[in-house]
Amino acid sequence: MNESKIKKQIQEISRAKEGLRSPLWLYNFAGSLPLLWRARQLLPPPPSQTAPFHIIHINPLIITIPEDVYEYPKQWKPFFDFFKGREVHFLCRIRWSLEDSNALQLMDYYYNRWMQKNYSSFRFVFLANTAQESELLEQHRLNAIFCNQNCFVDEELHRISTTNKKYDAVYNARPNPFKNFHLAQKIPNLALITYFTSGAEKVYFETLKTELPNAACLNFGGSKLPDCQIQNHKFLNPDGISEALGNAYVGLCLSDREGACYASIEYLLSGLPVVSVSSIGGRDVFFTPNNALIVDKDPDAVREAVLQLKNLNLSPHEIRKAALENINEHRNRFIILLQEILDESGQEISAREVFDKAFINRMYRTRPIKDLYTIAPPLSQ
Repeated sequence: MNESKIKKQIQEISRAKEGLRSPLWLYNFAGSLPLLWRARQLLPPPPSQTAPFHIIHINPLIITIPEDVYEYPKQWKPFFDFFKGREVHFLCRIRWSLEDSNALQLMDYYYNRWMQKNYSSFRFVFLANTAQESELLEQHRLNAIFCNQNCFVDEELHRISTTNKKYDAVYNARPNPFKNFHLAQKIPNLALITYFTSGAEKVYFETLKTELPNAACLNFGGSKLPDCQIQNHKFLNPDGISEALGNAYVGLCLSDREGACYASIEYLLSGLPVVSVSSIGGRDVFFTPNNALIVDKDPDAVREAVLQLKNLNLSPHEIRKAALENINEHRNRFIILLQEILDESGQEISAREVFDKAFINRMYRTRPIKDLYTIAPPLSQ
């Protein structure tokens, strides 16, 4: 990100209380059609009606949110305005790698200056996916702990399957170029699990049909990719994903940069070893020499690693056990943070009990902002 782009984004943040808003119906309509997704990028975004958050505790108020709200200041304004004037502890999940990133400059401005000016009663702690990320955040005066987001995946939703294996490898990823699907092109028997978050991804899905013509798409009943029509896509819930993963010997992680990658821990909890390319973002935090191979960005290297792990016939129970140990280590760091916040409030409350009661899969759920009036009503009510 160059200096001019940083300056432009800072200006956008500073004008977050001003400007036009698109009607929600128009914005949603433009995003629903593959050919209009570019046009939507030109529309001023509407205020958000929903947000990905989770209220962990009411008194004191402790809430999880993503860290990248600074990218969408106008959309998040209704959410933050609801809590204005109240002391709130926001625990921020890192959704994309901050290592080697100019995003930290934006975060410094947004959290240390803009937020302090407009919402001075808010406190933010960032849940870094890597130790280096935690250090970088602290260097920018942003409170952080090393707590990888994959520790919040509910282990009860992903189990070892007794299904007979049909595929050498499975790749659970949305159709996006940064996922490097081409690196899987030489795997003899490949399965895909996918989902769509934008019209652009629906367009890219069509290009994959020529790139991976022999891949079976498990969201489409196992049909070969060229035979899949988007309107027939079936969304898989966590149980469905776990069952689908059980059809494969190995899970794939082929992006070289993203966040901690929920799919990586879902593979491990389902007892699948992982073939990954070298990456930043934090997914390798839960990898060990006994559950993963990290290879170069080369289709031949990926293919050979998949066949190697398949032939090793590793114990799925040992893979899951190691994943659970890592999960508990990072959850304990989170619970220690909760205890510090609770102790500061002067209340004798067990953070472990608070966590156990509040825990949900991934520790967030996208829900209507209007629900806040029921969950955490304003103090005046």
